[in-house]
Amino acid sequence: MSREILITTPENIAIEYELAGLGSRAAAYTIDLMFKFVCWLSIGVAGLIIMGVAVLVGWHWFQRFVADFLQIIAAVYVIIAFLILWGYGILFEIIWNGQTPGKRQMGIRVIRLEGYPLGVFGATIRNLLWIVDFLPAAFLAGIVSILVTREYQRLGDLVAGTIVVKQRAPQSLDALLQVARITPEHLDKDALELISSQADRMSPDEYRAVRHFTERRMQLDPVIQRRQAALIALPLMHRLDIVPPSTAKTVDYANFLEYLAVAYEQLRRPK
Repeated sequence: MSREILITTPENIAIEYELAGLGSRAAAYTIDLMFKFVCWLSIGVAGLIIMGVAVLVGWHWFQRFVADFLQIIAAVYVIIAFLILWGYGILFEIIWNGQTPGKRQMGIRVIRLEGYPLGVFGATIRNLLWIVDFLPAAFLAGIVSILVTREYQRLGDLVAGTIVVKQRAPQSLDALLQVARITPEHLDKDALELISSQADRMSPDEYRAVRHFTERRMQLDPVIQRRQAALIALPLMHRLDIVPPSTAKTVDYANFLEYLAVAYEQLRRPK
């Protein structure tokens, strides 16, 4: 299964992400669990220190208060522990734009399936549903869901409409909004317009295969280049109903794929 996903936003901006695998997500969860444990332990130790100080300095009134309201104090601790357990992920993913301390350490981030940053709703839903992913034990349901879904989504992600991707190096806003390739000067505009009428029917996986070939074609032996270009182009031409002109004696499939990739990118550029 491919680890890359090409997301086309409603603004027609195509962004490619690498999906986070099970290993990095498990490591991030383990780090976050350690942070939670430290929080729980710190609160418990703080409570014991306060009670110990009260005994040492002779705060008898405080000791009586603790004795009388021991059950209330225990209930408060349970409530705080509950808030840490359920609110930790929600809080950090909201204020850190889809990351927790564990995810930040592992270089992964949660985003919406449409490519937008994670919102309050998505962060809340996916974190509240972690208990479902835990069933029947040891996150078995969540692990199975990640392994069998196309976008590596656990059950909470499926409901919240989110995915987990690898964090990329920071880019400028201009770089994010620009399409990587503008129409080369040598491409015939009429031919490009003709191919554009069919290029929009390509899937993101097909586009990725085409662009992968065009970026590396010049590194190939000419014979291998022609053979691989034909293997990629012929099924696409058949599926997209692209028929060479009757006057054409031969078809340069490598150049055809260049036209097809550029046409696809142009159709997804911001208007």
